[in-house]
Amino acid sequence: MLPGEEDYLKKLAALVLVMLFQSVSPLSAQTKIKLLVLLDTSSLPRVMHATGSDNVGLFWQNVFTETARISAAKTRNEEYTTRLQNAVGPYPERRQVSIDQLTRAFSKFNSVFELGFPAPDQAATYLLGDMPDFKKVVDGEWRFVLVLSEEFCGLATQSGLADSLSAATIRKYELYDAASKTKLAHGKVNSAYAKYYSVDAALANREIFVTDYPEAVRLSSDALYGELNRKDALHQIAASVGLGDQVPAIGSILEAYAKRFKYSIELADGWRKPRFPGLIHMKKANPYLLTVDPEQDVGKIGMTAMIDLLIDAFAQKVSTADEYASIYFQRLAEQGYNLESLKKYDGLSLREAWVPYIFDNTKSNGNNVTLFRKVGDDYLLVYEVWVIGGMQIFEKHKAEIEYMVNNSKFETRSQ
Repeated sequence: MLPGEEDYLKKLAALVLVMLFQSVSPLSAQTKIKLLVLLDTSSLPRVMHATGSDNVGLFWQNVFTETARISAAKTRNEEYTTRLQNAVGPYPERRQVSIDQLTRAFSKFNSVFELGFPAPDQAATYLLGDMPDFKKVVDGEWRFVLVLSEEFCGLATQSGLADSLSAATIRKYELYDAASKTKLAHGKVNSAYAKYYSVDAALANREIFVTDYPEAVRLSSDALYGELNRKDALHQIAASVGLGDQVPAIGSILEAYAKRFKYSIELADGWRKPRFPGLIHMKKANPYLLTVDPEQDVGKIGMTAMIDLLIDAFAQKVSTADEYASIYFQRLAEQGYNLESLKKYDGLSLREAWVPYIFDNTKSNGNNVTLFRKVGDDYLLVYEVWVIGGMQIFEKHKAEIEYMVNNSKFETRSQ
């Protein structure tokens, strides 16, 4: 993610869930739901660069050292921002990039929505300060309005990739029903493209930014649709105009299925539910996700366990774990992961019928070992072991990983 955000484990967890929430099949509809999008892409490109010492977390042992570090980072990023803006120069296509990617994302996942993008000067007339002018929206024959502002556009350092830069975007969104004058959803989506470059190369080459920035916007647009889906905001919109059956209530579906299973893992000696740098344990348990890491080699290896649903609403009603793996890795490829090295892996001793894969994760400069197992008709278990710094770290902890996978329990309950 971006500097000051979650570490690699939490980022991977978020990535997996975003993919799950997006997985709604396109549906045909004769009636369209019109969505007015008030898009602001006026912020100038900036740089959020972090060195190895910048990535230590939110708290520092010495407040004076921390203050100096923040000041140095600010000065450095101001210099880098100037270099980036000089290299990129005018970029008039930027707004159209967002329009194209938002239109693609909504039509890809569900064709019932029709997005409208007024020009910037016209968009301003639909606003009263930061809020939509509900009367103007309704008078313009719109009912639903999405206010979308790009707070950050530029290059950023992703966790685990200190002293490098990737194209990134941070967008703030608010979704309203103008007829009832109510806010249906709000939040932020942060996205960075997987490719990364040295600082000097990224700041000197305009082509890098104009090629990779649209990819970051593509990921952000998919993530935005996923968040609105997870919050049932899109279903709420559709249901209010009599089209609720065409837009599944993803959040409600997840809550319902979460009551039908119980998952647990027996930790190996020396392993823990992870503490994120500068943060305490996650307070709210997620029934679909569990992350663990060892007391030793923190930041070098960890494991994420995920439960996914094989249901029609997620467009992944597959019959085998291999079929699901194809979908899973296709989504990773769409995130920008290089999967040329992907292959089956037979280096683990597992009791159940797991389907293991391995690939070189150039995004984290390490390796990923991914295990898949289908349980019944509706569930798929995924274990993602990530390694940074070479497979010797994996070999060191392999027996512990085998123990946890073999001693995990997944039980279904009657509806």
